[in-house]
Amino acid sequence: MTGDSMLITIEVLIILLLVLFNGFLAASEMAIVSSRKVRLRQRAEAGDAGARAALALANDPSRFLSTVQIGITMIGILAGAFGGATLAQAVAGSFEGAGMSDQYSELFAVVVVVIGITYLALIIGELVPKRLALQYSERIAALIARPLRVLSAVASPAVWFVGISTDAILSLLRARGQAEEPVTEEEIQMIIRESTDAGVLEAAEHEMIRSVFRLGDRKVSSLMVPRPDVDWLDIDEPPAVVWQKIRESSHSRFPVCRGDVDTVLGIVSVKDIWAQQVEGGEPDLELALRVAFFVPEHLSVFKALELFRQHRTTLAVVIDEYGGTSGVLSLTDILEAIVGDLPSTGEPAEQR
Repeated sequence: MTGDSMLITIEVLIILLLVLFNGFLAASEMAIVSSRKVRLRQRAEAGDAGARAALALANDPSRFLSTVQIGITMIGILAGAFGGATLAQAVAGSFEGAGMSDQYSELFAVVVVVIGITYLALIIGELVPKRLALQYSERIAALIARPLRVLSAVASPAVWFVGISTDAILSLLRARGQAEEPVTEEEIQMIIRESTDAGVLEAAEHEMIRSVFRLGDRKVSSLMVPRPDVDWLDIDEPPAVVWQKIRESSHSRFPVCRGDVDTVLGIVSVKDIWAQQVEGGEPDLELALRVAFFVPEHLSVFKALELFRQHRTTLAVVIDEYGGTSGVLSLTDILEAIVGDLPSTGEPAEQR
C-alpha cells in the first residue's frame, strides 16, 4: 500500500470514528432529554448507578447539553477538515483519470465528499442514534450517563467559557432563564388520555382518574343527601317506632335528633341496635348514641375525606352557615362519585 493510499485510509477511518462519536453524542442528548424522571428514579432506587448518573444529568441539563453541543460542533469542523484535505484530492485525481478537466474535477470531488460525509453524519451520526434513543430512552440514558459525565468533566473549561458567553449575550437580550414549570393538571390528563389510547390504562381506570380530578373542584353540598331526604331517628319516639324505622330502612347509620333534624344529638349504628335486640332488650338510642361528626356544606370534598380519616367515621352531618342541618354525607357518597353507583350487596347501606 502506497503512502497516499495509507493516508486516505486513515482519513476515512478518522471520519467514520468522528461520525460514530457524533452518533454517541446525539443519542446521549436525546436519551437524557426524553427519559422520564420517574422511571430513572425507579431504576436508581433499585441500585442502578447509571440511572443515578442519568438522573443527575436530567436535573441539571445545561451542563451536559453544552458538552454535547461543543462536541457535535467540533466533530463537524474536524470531519470537514479531514474530508477536504486529502480525501477530496484523491477523489479529484480519480475524476482527472477518467478524463475530467482539472477545473471541474476539484469542484465535483468536493461535492461528492461533502455529500458522502453529510449522508454518513445524517444517518449514522444523527437519525439512527436518535431513533434508538427515543425508543429505549431510560436504558440508553443509564448506559451513557457515566461516560458523558466524564466527558463533561474533561470539557469543563470549554463548557464554562461557553456558558458565561451565552449568559452574557442573554443578559444583553434581557432574556432570563426560567425555572422548570410544574406539571399542570391539563398535562396530567393529556398523559392519561394518551395512556388510555395506547392501551396502558383501561377505559374504566381512565374514567375513575377523571372523576378524582373533578372531585377536587366539588363541595360537600354537591354530594350530600339533602335535608328533605335524610332518614333520622327521634330520641323521644317509642322503641317500637324506632325499631320499625330501622327495619324498614337499608341504612347502617342514622342521625339521632330531638324534635327535628336541626337538633342532632349524635349518630347510632344499626349494628349496636341489633346487639341490644339480641340481648333481649328494646332499642335504646341514648345508650347506643355516638358523637356526631359535623362538616360545613361549603367544605371541599377532599378536605371532608381527610376529616373522615382523622375522625375514623363514615357518616357526617352537613350544616349550613347558620348551624342548621343541610343534609348528611357518607363515604359511600364520595366513593360513588369516583366509581359510579355501587350495586346492592344485600348488606345494610350507609345513610345516603
